[in-house]
Amino acid sequence: MVIGAFAGVLAGLLGVGGGIVLVPAFLYAFQTLGYDGLQLMQMCLATSLATIIVTSVRSVHSHHKKRGVDWDILRGWAPGIVLGAVVGMLVVSQLRSNTLQAIFGILALIAGVYMSVGRAEWRLGQAMPKGLLRFVCHH
Repeated sequence: MVIGAFAGVLAGLLGVGGGIVLVPAFLYAFQTLGYDGLQLMQMCLATSLATIIVTSVRSVHSHHKKRGVDWDILRGWAPGIVLGAVVGMLVVSQLRSNTLQAIFGILALIAGVYMSVGRAEWRLGQAMPKGLLRFVCHH
């Protein structure tokens, strides 16, 4: 509960996803509890993703009540989200825990640098894509 509360507060303050806080916290907690092995980082990522699934479903439900969900966009992106999750799981399951820790660390550093020196003009766009680009993003 402490890890979840800490991750939620920190993610909310920094505007980042909770996974960037949860994964290292789980790694520390699992090691402290005596868990170790070749799949430790995979276990941390899976645990973090399990929490993200629950929070995402609750968030969509809450936003839906306030008419804040564009269901056409969500339906269009859902197959890609599912496919990406499955492919990601297959790739991650083949990597060593040390390799995954290095990849996660590099991505966390990139996120930190972006948060430190990021500029508004670095945004991908002010609105959802339209026309052909939107079709490509959906399919």
